[in-house]
Amino acid sequence: MTPFTALPKGRYVLFCFLAAACTVAGICHIGPAWGQYDILQGNSHQPKQFLLVLAGHAGKTNFTGSEAVLTLSYPPPTSINPLQVIIHGFPAENSNNTFFWNSEESTMTVAGGEIFSTIKNSYLKQKDSHFFYLSPVFFENRAFLTQQESQGRKLAVKTALPTRVRAIAGNLKLSVQSTHVTGSVWIKGYDSVECAYTEYAARFTGRQTSHLEPTKDRKFKQE
Repeated sequence: MTPFTALPKGRYVLFCFLAAACTVAGICHIGPAWGQYDILQGNSHQPKQFLLVLAGHAGKTNFTGSEAVLTLSYPPPTSINPLQVIIHGFPAENSNNTFFWNSEESTMTVAGGEIFSTIKNSYLKQKDSHFFYLSPVFFENRAFLTQQESQGRKLAVKTALPTRVRAIAGNLKLSVQSTHVTGSVWIKGYDSVECAYTEYAARFTGRQTSHLEPTKDRKFKQE
């Protein structure tokens, strides 16, 4: 049996200092994170998927019934976050009044069954997280509309491509209870079509599901 060889005192102190610093920063994990979270009470290390139903407002327009897919998993080894959250619009990624969230662009804290993910104000580095909504031009208030104008507006709204607004700041809160999830999201971005800052905010509930893949139709108004 090989006898234990102690580290020199200076190296031992340096090792302890680096280990403590990494742990506080969330860079190094002492042992696997699986036992700590077990994908938040699901007692499984496999990714979990939830179908969300959203209600809130995009710009000045209220909406209900929009859907999104949330995938909860453990992050890649290089991540500084304890978990990974990806949310896509559903059934299409660019469905109106939906959003995309990538927790790798945020800072995250986890407390019990709650996840807090924050995108800090960023004007220099473009984020991939974003939301989709219809241009406010379709909802301008006019006292009187002819029948032809009214029909034309309904057709325009029905066939219009949503505008993608990239996040410059945002907050996501999730409460996960095994097979169900509730939460809220807020995203602020700049709409280059309207040349104005605008916001998206929604609350949502979801149930666990599996094998849902949003379509890849990427037709939308470019920023």
